[in-house]
Amino acid sequence: MSNDPASRKGLALGVGATLGLFSPGSAADPSRFQAGRDWLESVGYRTKLGASTSNDAAVAPSSRLHAALPEIRAQDFVALWRNPAVDGLVCARGGSGTLGILPHLDFAALASTPPKLLVGMSDVTALAFALHARLGLASVAA
Repeated sequence: MSNDPASRKGLALGVGATLGLFSPGSAADPSRFQAGRDWLESVGYRTKLGASTSNDAAVAPSSRLHAALPEIRAQDFVALWRNPAVDGLVCARGGSGTLGILPHLDFAALASTPPKLLVGMSDVTALAFALHARLGLASVAA
């Protein structure tokens, strides 16, 4: 990765960009998640769903406190980040649990991929700080 600060920012996400949607912590309410996805698509974005946005019982723990086990949420994030068809990542929601994925992230794999914009809020700050501390990457918090 270059030492140039500009190289550590994801590209601007204009209309037509593909947004990877994932849940790094708490599970999103299915109807609110779908409404958000519908809105993103109505204004011209394409979306790609991560495994952590699934309501599949094989992915999500029965408690539904978190969207999936920490390992699965971390793998989901890395897979979306490394997917060349995904331009940026948007967290389905904030909430507890994001901190739990940090030990499971493959920072070497993330570093070997061009930077992408991460958009999130609340506990997603832990993920944003980890990306900045380990890789010097910028993100957006709402």
